[in-house]
Amino acid sequence: VFRWPEAALCKGNHVKGGS
Repeated sequence: VFRWPEAALCKGNHVKGGS
């Protein structure tokens, strides 16, 4: 699993498939 920092979640949400 990819445990991104919260800042990376905002930019990488398309990578993780997050909305």
